[in-house]
Amino acid sequence: AGLEARSIPFARVLTDSDWSMPVIDAVTQSYAIPLTRHIVQTGCGSRDNSLWPEHLAQPDARHAEDACKRIARLCGSATHPRVLDVLPGFDS
Repeated sequence: AGLEARSIPFARVLTDSDWSMPVIDAVTQSYAIPLTRHIVQTGCGSRDNSLWPEHLAQPDARHAEDACKRIARLCGSATHPRVLDVLPGFDS
């Protein structure tokens, strides 16, 4: 079997919470890296595979929805996170 590219999209999410340090939850396989006091970066669980990175699907609404759910779980409050953008990433 040859190499295969896999998407690893990540999102920047605006929250009501004040993030002072990174949070990693091994149980839900989620993380939040603070970029500012109220903006965090998180990975998206929906992944695509392709032979070449340029053939991977671009991030879409399913990635934004997944990022919101992950951050809401990490916040543990009734916050309403808002995805600012979802950026493509990949490994092979």
